[in-house]
Amino acid sequence: MERLFMPMCDRKTSMRILLSICFTVLLAVPTTLLAQNGSIPFSELSSPTSGGVTIPVPSVAEPDGVNALMHNPAGLSTLRAWEARVYNAEMDGGAGEGSSFLWGTPVYGRLSVGLGYEQLRSSSDDHSRLSFGLGLRLHPSLKVGLVWRRSYADSDSPLSDLDTVDLGFLFRPLSWLSVGVSVQNINEPDAGLHTIGRSYNGALAFRPGTSRITVELGASYFEDSKNVDAMTRLRFEPIDGLEIAAHVALQPRGDEFGLQLGTSLALHFGAGGVESGVSFQQAPGSDIKYSGFTVGVRLSKAHYPALIRRRHKTVQVNMGTLGEQSRPSLTGGGGTFTHMLHYLDRLIKDSTVDGVLFRDKGSRYGWAQVQEIRDVIAAIKASGKRVTVYLQQGDLRHMYQYSHADQIFLNPATGMRITGLKSTLSYYKDALAKLKVDTQWIRFGRYKSYPESFMRTEPSNDDLLVRNSLFDGLYAQIIEGIADGRKFSVEKMRQLVDQGPYLAQEALDAKLVDKLAFWDEVKGLLPKGSYVVRAGSNAAKARLDWGQSKRIAVIVIEGQIVEGRSRKVPLLGTRMVGSDTIIKAVKAAAANPHVVGILLRINTPGGSSVASDLMHRQIQLAAKKKPVIASFSNVAASGGYYLAMGAKEVFAQDGTITGSIGIFTGKPAFGRLFKTLGIARTTITRGKRADLFSSDKPWTEDEMQLMTQKLKVFYDLFLKRVADNRKMTVQEVDALAQGRVWLGSQARKHKLVDKQGGVLKAIARIRELAQVDEDTKLRLSFLPHSTLSDRIRRSLGIQALLNAFGGLEQALKAAYPFLAGYQAGEPLSLMPFTLNFE
Repeated sequence: MERLFMPMCDRKTSMRILLSICFTVLLAVPTTLLAQNGSIPFSELSSPTSGGVTIPVPSVAEPDGVNALMHNPAGLSTLRAWEARVYNAEMDGGAGEGSSFLWGTPVYGRLSVGLGYEQLRSSSDDHSRLSFGLGLRLHPSLKVGLVWRRSYADSDSPLSDLDTVDLGFLFRPLSWLSVGVSVQNINEPDAGLHTIGRSYNGALAFRPGTSRITVELGASYFEDSKNVDAMTRLRFEPIDGLEIAAHVALQPRGDEFGLQLGTSLALHFGAGGVESGVSFQQAPGSDIKYSGFTVGVRLSKAHYPALIRRRHKTVQVNMGTLGEQSRPSLTGGGGTFTHMLHYLDRLIKDSTVDGVLFRDKGSRYGWAQVQEIRDVIAAIKASGKRVTVYLQQGDLRHMYQYSHADQIFLNPATGMRITGLKSTLSYYKDALAKLKVDTQWIRFGRYKSYPESFMRTEPSNDDLLVRNSLFDGLYAQIIEGIADGRKFSVEKMRQLVDQGPYLAQEALDAKLVDKLAFWDEVKGLLPKGSYVVRAGSNAAKARLDWGQSKRIAVIVIEGQIVEGRSRKVPLLGTRMVGSDTIIKAVKAAAANPHVVGILLRINTPGGSSVASDLMHRQIQLAAKKKPVIASFSNVAASGGYYLAMGAKEVFAQDGTITGSIGIFTGKPAFGRLFKTLGIARTTITRGKRADLFSSDKPWTEDEMQLMTQKLKVFYDLFLKRVADNRKMTVQEVDALAQGRVWLGSQARKHKLVDKQGGVLKAIARIRELAQVDEDTKLRLSFLPHSTLSDRIRRSLGIQALLNAFGGLEQALKAAYPFLAGYQAGEPLSLMPFTLNFE
């Protein structure tokens, strides 16, 4: 408790408290004047027609959660995940008595929806009411909401088919200030004998030094009666999961005052909770009396701070394959690989967690991502927590990923498909010759072998040299990693790989796994007293901080690089990262005062040299304002490496594919194919080189020389960008360049990257450079945001359909950038080959 109130002693906190007191005084003055001059009877204030089921201690400025549907619909936009609440109110006077069900969820981007059903009971007229609300986050600090309600009653009741509309706004510019405004009955519905007038509600909420205390001051104006009510509310959370609240409403009516009092108690248990409230009322000229009580139950996907945190938990993490970018559906957001790692990292510091249980039904991460998972598993074990893995079936990748686990369980009906590594190369020279398609290529870098796929029928010696170097290096990392985790010798591990694949019993006999078990048996095999709870990599906290908290902007650069905007082929899932989109994201992050640093999460084989240089420039400018760190995922090569040279530091895993400092260009000529097909084409030109990039004819020798001269300028610029960032000479870079691809471990030895590590180490480095202490929360803000087409594609299952035809999908993905993303003769900083280790 002492720590709770310590922050309330600084100067800023004192000013906030003083401001709250001044506001109370200012609010009290007009209220008193109204009490002296008003003449409207108390009975005109409200009726069952304008209100719903009584909810404990309502709020206009702090309507977080689905309760916002009843008081300020703008609060719906604060929902992090779905939430449902059920209330029952028993009121002596009948007004506000009944039962209600409320449900809300975010649906797309900044939009949330809410639904409500109420069954109201009164001595004069029972009726029901449906509500539908929308909440929209216009800005991180500004929200707007709208709710429509329809009442249903007997046909002769004035409430029958009555429609009302409410509007709400929520403004939270600071971490301690929230402003709420709502307008009820903006459509002025006709209730038969009279029209229900509008009411206007406004409130300011303050958090004086701690988020555990909220003080709210507000007023309501009723258009018909011209009455003004004043309100104050206090919410106090002395410990996690326990909330106590009270509100007082002062109702001046002529020369007298009415008074409403309410108190509530809420107990939160993470995804569930209960609450109750008691209300009292004093009519003008009468004594205060008991009005009634309300009880409620909450269920939600997002968790509230829990009153009781059960200890000795084993957190079950279901391992799917999460992408670097969010893959949301129409009904909600999707987590990323970074979210998952961040979640696992938080478990290390959770004193209630004794262990982590990974259930893997077939995850497929790249080798560098696998190494990041290995690192966080090692950190979990180092913290003294137990790591258990259940494999539905496994392969060499899973063996490497989980080799440091305390126990590995395997489904007895499956096995381990451990067979080593392979990569298949395809060459199209003969196929193009049969189609009568000519291709021409110019390249700088002896290892820049991308054009070889179209010029040869087998790999060159230089290409084989690089490929074998990569295979040898990665294979050694895998063998040594598994051997270290399973306590084998390296030679023994090589023999085990050569003897694969393994049936389940064979894997157990070879000590590749520790036990065979079905999933329903696993919990019984954990240590006694273990309590298993399910968790997700994107588990959300129910309540958002006010204002814009400090954050790290995570800018994901994934897919082949092109000029212009990022785009995708929805049917293929082919992603092309556009320079304009990334530049816009970098500019926004650099200009945002709440962003303490920028993390570039790079997973691209490269692409357009011009687009790479444009992004490099903007990243370089941003790095002058705040820390910019590049974190390489599975592949950050050629153009991906190029743009990273604008960052302050570069992190890469040992298994990352990087380098490829080189450039090439080329074009196809379809003239002979057109002639064979009987297609006659005539080209009219003005200018000597108007048809330089024509797809009808090959380049002449002079044109080849011209293109070679132009391309060398781009190669020299690439070398200079790397030399400037790595503090090397151009000659030193050129010796390491030549289009050669390196593993992260090799690149680090050659000083092409700074440090070993993945996204968690990069985040820690940004925190260090930005001088943000460990106790300060930093949000991860992902840019650019997902598009509507992404959500539709995933919601309709289009990608799942294409996955069934993997070969066709890969072929189309490889071809599409050259058909729609790149132009003939465009300088390309693209990895020399597609490398897929299987």
